[in-house]
Amino acid sequence: MAMGTLYTFGYATVRTGEGLRELLDDRVDLIVDVRINRFSGLLPFSKRTQETVEGAGYAYLWLKGLGNAGHRRAGPMRLADPSQARVVVDELRAGQNVALMCACPNIWRCHRRLVSHLAREALPELDVVNL
Repeated sequence: MAMGTLYTFGYATVRTGEGLRELLDDRVDLIVDVRINRFSGLLPFSKRTQETVEGAGYAYLWLKGLGNAGHRRAGPMRLADPSQARVVVDELRAGQNVALMCACPNIWRCHRRLVSHLAREALPELDVVNL
């Protein structure tokens, strides 16, 4: 079985379930929400995130432990529970195409970059696509 591809994106540039479909099309099987909390100024990605993602045709999983524990605090980005990256790695090994989702539009300023590095450490041949 072929390994999946890891995608990353920030929903702030997507804004709706329709926008999610336009961005990801049929490339992704599972969207992993890597926010430490699911509150957002964009209602479709606040308490309705699972409904929005599943309505767009994707499986949804929230891994709070992959959220930025430094969010709203001074200091560097750090993952709340980096061991939860194994869930993402297992899905990729099983051939699932996975997208890491956070609000941040810029990967270089977002902690999902840390998650993608952990996945690549476990799977050095992994393709990572930042959208």
